[in-house]
Amino acid sequence: MINNLQQKDIFWIAPIIVLAIAILPMPSGYYTLSRIIVCGCSAYAAYQFYNKNDVPKTWIFGFFAILYNPFIPIYLYEKIIWTVINIITIVMFYLYGRTNWNVGEQEEERKKSEEFSKQEEFSKQEEKLYKDLLELEEDVKKVKEEAKEITSGLKEVDNFISAIEQLLMFPVGKMTGTKIDTNDKYVLGYIYGISDYIDQKYGLENNMETFMKLNTFVFSNNEDFDTGKMISATLKLNMSKDPEFNAGMMDGSSATAKMVSNKKFAPETYLKLFNYIRETYK
Repeated sequence: MINNLQQKDIFWIAPIIVLAIAILPMPSGYYTLSRIIVCGCSAYAAYQFYNKNDVPKTWIFGFFAILYNPFIPIYLYEKIIWTVINIITIVMFYLYGRTNWNVGEQEEERKKSEEFSKQEEFSKQEEKLYKDLLELEEDVKKVKEEAKEITSGLKEVDNFISAIEQLLMFPVGKMTGTKIDTNDKYVLGYIYGISDYIDQKYGLENNMETFMKLNTFVFSNNEDFDTGKMISATLKLNMSKDPEFNAGMMDGSSATAKMVSNKKFAPETYLKLFNYIRETYK
């Protein structure tokens, strides 16, 4: 408790000391000094309680300031009376001092508690931020790995399509400049079947890019080739369950599946398509 003493504590400690000494027989000059000290300290205490709206204590210490004032001294003549009053005054100043001590200690504890809470909250936030950064780092790693897998997968798809285009060059007449009719249902179905198999093999749902690549490759010799019209016509044929279109789709899909199953990219893979185009476009 002594470590918590502040300069303002002199206002309650000083009067206790001088009043305790005043109980003993002392020269008259000492009592005048004690009046000055107790009066000043009482006035200070009364002012403090006034600011705190503590009316009873304001009156008590205001009374002490008047009782002990050195300017218009109040004489009680009997030593015993002054002794009793001094003891009461000592008790009041002690209570006043203890109250301030408690308030000071409580305030200090409150500040320490707030500071500890802030530090604890800061530590929690720092820990959370660190965890978030670790999670973010893990997410970034996952995204990079996924991107790498996707890139690798797309590259594999492109290589597979390129291999199929090489196999289709002879059957669709690329070497001879054959112009395949863009409305040929069987050929449209055949290319759709190959595209559908590739999409299923690599998990490419509703991927029109494969279909467009193969159509562009097959029909590029025909000046009437139009990608938009081709896609629209193919979708209509597929929805209408056109027999000729469905036959081509089944042949294209099964031929590609057989090739993959046998792990043999051979020219005879699309032999049925070759025979159809040779007979149709003599």
